[in-house]
Amino acid sequence: LSGSAQFGMSGCRNVWILKPAGRSRGIGIFLSDDLEEILHCARTSKSTTTWVCQKYIERPLLLGGRKHDIRQWVLVTCVNPLVIWFYGECYVRIAAEEYGLDDIRANLRHLTNNAIASQHPQFDADDDHWKCMWEESEYRKFLQSTFGFDAYTSKVLPAMKQAVIETLKSTQEALADSQGAACCFELLGYDFMVDTDLGVWLLEVNTSPSMEYSTNVTGRMCPAVLEDSLRVVLQGDGPEEAPHGAFELLYTGPSLPEDRSPNVAAAAGLLTLEGKRIRRPEPELLPNVLGLDGGADLLARLAERREQEIGLLVERQRLQRAKEQEKRDRSRRLKESLKLKVLRSASAASLPQLLAAPCTGDQG
Repeated sequence: LSGSAQFGMSGCRNVWILKPAGRSRGIGIFLSDDLEEILHCARTSKSTTTWVCQKYIERPLLLGGRKHDIRQWVLVTCVNPLVIWFYGECYVRIAAEEYGLDDIRANLRHLTNNAIASQHPQFDADDDHWKCMWEESEYRKFLQSTFGFDAYTSKVLPAMKQAVIETLKSTQEALADSQGAACCFELLGYDFMVDTDLGVWLLEVNTSPSMEYSTNVTGRMCPAVLEDSLRVVLQGDGPEEAPHGAFELLYTGPSLPEDRSPNVAAAAGLLTLEGKRIRRPEPELLPNVLGLDGGADLLARLAERREQEIGLLVERQRLQRAKEQEKRDRSRRLKESLKLKVLRSASAASLPQLLAAPCTGDQG
């Protein structure tokens, strides 16, 4: 199980997050751990929208007990060849309430969109806590103090850059075939989340990222991003020391072949997917980890985490059994109460008849 790339974030609740396609600002997003509910949602609304269903990150890195994600701006100035620019500063969006899985319907603790956080009665765009947003510098300091090293520079930032390159490379042909691709540029908003093991996960890519001055953080950054985007598009129309503003050239790829098929979608329909079931590693393979640097610590952490997950699962099953028992007891008490009422009603109705009836039979 530890060999899975998602081991550090999956947790044991099997929670999934569903997002309606083409929507923004957190509208319509909900969490579910019920397969029937997920399938029902997909079936009943398939005529009006499609859904994106993702495994929910159950073990997010928390900032003072609250979830967060990272908004990173990316500028694409050409798709053939692919040219990607990466903005030199991100910002962090924080959920309004403390994180917990006891109520997966509480969006104020599970969603970090500013449009959702601003619905909290104590939200304040100028308050350090209740604006629910950090600048990159504050986030760097938090990671440094929490992990004891510059985790942002050595872990988070390289992972984000790699994800940006790979996602855009994977869609390059489709983008190049779109109308007007040869004479346009695109400012994208990438959303990332970090888990407890400093794993970086791409949540989504926004083609129309919000540039609203929602707090003093975005009030400072959004105008700068727009201005620097024009500097890049106008080919370095900025000061000599920073001709492209805060954007850095992240990637320049080769041109696509001239003889490629123009209908990528049709070609994709011919693709097939084969795979095999993921199985747990054999027990005899696990001791080999001890030979690695920090292997013993890794095994201890994995064992501790597994023990915690089993404990949570056992507690969840206990609560479920207690709930079912309470339901059975309530049903039994209700039946007994109804039975008693029926007997009392029957007795009250038959008593006058018994008193009025003549005595018959053997009076011995």
